Amino acid sequence: MVKRNVEQFSKAGVKEIITQCAGCYHVLKYDFPEVPGMPETNFKVYHISEYLDKMVKDGAITFKREVPLTVTWHDPCHIGRHCGIYEEPRNILKAIPGITLVEMERIKDRAGAAGGGRGGGPLIPNLLIRLRRSGLKRQKRPEPRPWSPAVRTASRTWPIPCGRMVSR
Repeated sequence: MVKRNVEQFSKAGVKEIITQCAGCYHVLKYDFPEVPGMPETNFKVYHISEYLDKMVKDGAITFKREVPLTVTWHDPCHIGRHCGIYEEPRNILKAIPGITLVEMERIKDRAGAAGGGRGGGPLIPNLLIRLRRSGLKRQKRPEPRPWSPAVRTASRTWPIPCGRMVSR
């Protein structure tokens, strides 16, 4: 199936594949080329954060409206530790006028897990809540790293229970 997909991409003239899903990104960029007998891929694979960062750097995207907000970035395991994407999301946030980016105590390859990987978090809700609270506590530090009212992440599972948990 992998070979057939790559052949179809080539036949269709695909030059770039952009995905917001860290799992799909990893499969396309790292796993596909490892398949024995795999034909040469003629396309470049981007995670959406890489592509948007490239567009900002190339001037294809500019942010005009000021957003007066202090934010922190949570590094999801799947695009961070598994794929090495750390700076691109931060670069995008820093390019938005008015955004002040503050870092949590543990970031990048030392970031705490969100607990929802592979969608398993909801199976153990109490563990998920403890992990989220722990993540928010790591964020609440005295100066020079103040608490941020906004947590941004590319993790598809992190924000959902976090909102419910903060209200508890």
